[in-house]
Amino acid sequence: QFSFEALANNTKALVKSQGIEKVVVMGHSMGGMLATRFALNHDTMVEKLVLVNPVGLEDYLRYVEYKDPAFFYENEKGKTIDQIRAYQRKNYYDGKWSEDYEELIEIHAGWINGNDWDQVAWNNALTYDMIFTGNVSNEFDQLAVPTHLILGTRDTTGPGRGWKKEGVNYELGRYDKLGEIVVEQVPDGYLYELEGIGHMPQFEAFDRYREQLDKIFK
Repeated sequence: QFSFEALANNTKALVKSQGIEKVVVMGHSMGGMLATRFALNHDTMVEKLVLVNPVGLEDYLRYVEYKDPAFFYENEKGKTIDQIRAYQRKNYYDGKWSEDYEELIEIHAGWINGNDWDQVAWNNALTYDMIFTGNVSNEFDQLAVPTHLILGTRDTTGPGRGWKKEGVNYELGRYDKLGEIVVEQVPDGYLYELEGIGHMPQFEAFDRYREQLDKIFK
């Protein structure tokens, strides 16, 4: 099953198999949704939760039309490495690019050119479906662990903004505003904003990102 609940249970089983009692759970992008679900479902195992530019800070299906996995599968099948590079350059790195960023998309080139791209594309489609159907934003007030939110405020990631429901004017992906909204809901929440940084602060501005981690793990 492709769900955050199932993946959280997989992670719990892995942790238990290693004899680990307490963990710091950290997630970036869609991994932030999984990390949140893990903390919600298995809070007694979690020392603290750290979210780095996670998606899922808002309930996307409240604003956008539902698309089934077949829709995302067709999108995935049509992707090229040039499109992936262009998307990341524009949306992650403010129009800039470097050899370091190029290394990060080598895995995408391997998937696209590999013999099992059909299967990878279908798996990607199922994970996209999770982003829309596995909402965690309505449970932030139930988080029972210290929750640290590191946000690059230039990020505008807003899944589904291309197929909003008719009449919806809500602006998705305003990370410059979402942080304060979220930490007000979390009982023990802390916000660390990186002004002018996008979706990938750990690569775009590592030193500034590391400063925030040092505050969390001091």
